[in-house]
Amino acid sequence: MPLQDPVARFLYTSAGPIDLTGAAAPTVGQVLAANGATSASWQASPGVPGNPLVTSISAVDAPTTSSLTDVAPGATGGTLLTLTPGAGNFLVNASIANSQSSSANSNTFSLYVNGVIVARATRTIRASANSGLMALDICTYVTGVLVGQAIDVRWKVSAGTGTLGARELILTKAQ
Repeated sequence: MPLQDPVARFLYTSAGPIDLTGAAAPTVGQVLAANGATSASWQASPGVPGNPLVTSISAVDAPTTSSLTDVAPGATGGTLLTLTPGAGNFLVNASIANSQSSSANSNTFSLYVNGVIVARATRTIRASANSGLMALDICTYVTGVLVGQAIDVRWKVSAGTGTLGARELILTKAQ
């Protein structure tokens, strides 16, 4: 039988009570998340199983681009490297295998938050003769991500055609 005590329907914080009256019963794996200053609801836990502070996405398809301006891999026929982790500060790691059609050309990768480039999170790699796949990593700390804002990786080439290989985007939420 559910608790009838009116106090049991609230969580108390220094700002006052959090009303849970309208919250449905949770299902396995859900966490209680704030909807506002005085309400909360049960939501799916973000992150990888066993660690709700880490979220990741990976892909192994091989999209190509000849774009001289940043594009998302999904715009060139590949799997997007996009995550929408919720509000907070994040350590962002991206690991990208890539190649270029000519040793005179380079591929540039940039990190975006909510469609805005993160200034210190752009990396360029220039192909060398017969280099094949090249590895590139981006590691940076991003603050102030809001609920609903996506973090994603986009890329462009200096000339020629760039090709992506295996890649992964990992977000670790800071406490």
